[in-house]
Amino acid sequence: MRSSRKQRRRGGSAIVEFVLAAALIYTPLILGTMVIGMNLIRAIQVTQLNRDAGHMFARGVDFSLAGNQQMLQYLAGGLDLTPAGKSVVILSQIVKVDCASCANKNVAVIMRQIVLGNSSLRSSLYGSPVTGPGGMVENYENNLGARAVNFDGAVMGMNPGEMAYVAEAFYRSSELDLPGFMTSTGVAARGVF
Repeated sequence: MRSSRKQRRRGGSAIVEFVLAAALIYTPLILGTMVIGMNLIRAIQVTQLNRDAGHMFARGVDFSLAGNQQMLQYLAGGLDLTPAGKSVVILSQIVKVDCASCANKNVAVIMRQIVLGNSSLRSSLYGSPVTGPGGMVENYENNLGARAVNFDGAVMGMNPGEMAYVAEAFYRSSELDLPGFMTSTGVAARGVF
């Protein structure tokens, strides 16, 4: 009779131990799966926004105009593409200079760059030259600050005179951060057109 009571007590404590161990193992696993799943959804949205912006930019849509910026904000949907928001889209027009007497002879340079959304989130991977009206870089053929870093040869090879349109997008998913576990989460996309 005593042994059956001991077995019942042991059986009860085994269940409690299993529940505690499972909670310590499965809770972070489930939370991590949720964060990664939600970031995957955001990654699809950011990729689509990046693709749409890049295609329009390459086809001549001028995103320095307020109406076109509003159209892109509408396409961004819940990504909050505003100056104080959680997203940034960087559109760059890169050309390999074909000028015999220029300082940037046979060098890929950014001739135009437009930044939409929260520019403090991220800068372009290829450089951030000083731009003027319409996003144009002044005197890009001789401006050493207009050089596209790690583009020609690393991303794509260019011949003198060739042009590439680059779209970079980033979304800071701070709502999915888990303090002490996952912080500064975000998704990025890049496209060359």
